Amino acid sequence: MKKPAATRQKEKTEIEQLSQAEGVEMVLGLQKIIEELQEKLAIATGKSRTTSQTSSIDIS
Repeated sequence: MKKPAATRQKEKTEIEQLSQAEGVEMVLGLQKIIEELQEKLAIATGKSRTTSQTSSIDIS
């Protein structure tokens, strides 16, 4: 469901007001969340995905 244009504009404005360091921190946090969700999806679908971060984790 799309958000109203006014809400999207407000969110854009809030993001645009972040400092560069805050923006980088947000992106890195989102990247970590994405990697965790990809791993959970891979496990749920039976397709284990090994990355440098998960290669030492024993999921058995």
